[in-house]
Amino acid sequence: MMGGLAGGFTGFVTTPLDVAKTRIMTQAAGSSHRYKNFLEAMIDITRKEGFAANFRGSSARVLWLVPFTAIYFGVHEKSKRMLLKRKGHVISHQIVRSKRVQQANC
Repeated sequence: MMGGLAGGFTGFVTTPLDVAKTRIMTQAAGSSHRYKNFLEAMIDITRKEGFAANFRGSSARVLWLVPFTAIYFGVHEKSKRMLLKRKGHVISHQIVRSKRVQQANC
């Protein structure tokens, strides 16, 4: 769940970079005005179309990233635990518990 929220937040925050990248990639070859870099593109978009234009498409991006990252991190963690258990390693929360027991016995 937290992975999904983190992914959604990251998607929203990085949308202006994605908008600038898309504008740079799709600008016409013979265009009279061409963006030279991200900063110039972001400033020009903000001046001509307003600050909110930098976040165009953010809702679609967040709606895609929240479930994707929630599933991704969940599967990643479960797979990691299964592989560690299969190799005979002790999982981290068990290590902390066993160290506390060892300290209590001393």
